[in-house]
Amino acid sequence: MEIKKIKKTKGKIKGLVIKGILNYIKTAESEKNVEKFQKALKKEGLKDVFDKKIKSFEWYPLWWYAILIFKTQEILGWTEDDVFQMGYQAAKRSLMAKIFLKYFIDIKKAAQGGKQHWKQIISTGELKIKKTDLKNKKIVFKLENFNIHPLVCADIKGYMKSMGEFIVGKKNVNIKETKCVFQGDPYHEFEVVWK
Repeated sequence: MEIKKIKKTKGKIKGLVIKGILNYIKTAESEKNVEKFQKALKKEGLKDVFDKKIKSFEWYPLWWYAILIFKTQEILGWTEDDVFQMGYQAAKRSLMAKIFLKYFIDIKKAAQGGKQHWKQIISTGELKIKKTDLKNKKIVFKLENFNIHPLVCADIKGYMKSMGEFIVGKKNVNIKETKCVFQGDPYHEFEVVWK
């Protein structure tokens, strides 16, 4: 039932996200578990995903991303924390994120640029800045029209934490999701705070 719902997800995502997830899984899991994961993906119609046919800057169905994350829990037994770590590491390894950050020195401008970065890698959902409070070292992001699967929230939080560390130049960055569509809220809200 959940897979059928995920496969109805509209929108597209850049191949670099798909490749990042697959590369992380290959480094985090045993060869046996990677093979098990591949078989599960083939059953869902994703046989080409591991065949190196994914091109970083081409668009792919957004549901592929959701299935990859969902299957990490179902097949590999990953927790929300494991998915968070995957998102966290994705930003550290992302060439696109590093290029993006190279042009934004100012925290406020970088947060604004995050909206543009979102549109460059995901075709659906709107990332907005709800609040920028530099005095109290806090930025609140609002993500609308993006409700794929609850585990995706953990991946996004990990990515945002890592990006936050790049932007503010500190390791002491915390992130929490203060609103979530899967908890009955009308949108997602992520609060990034640093010291």
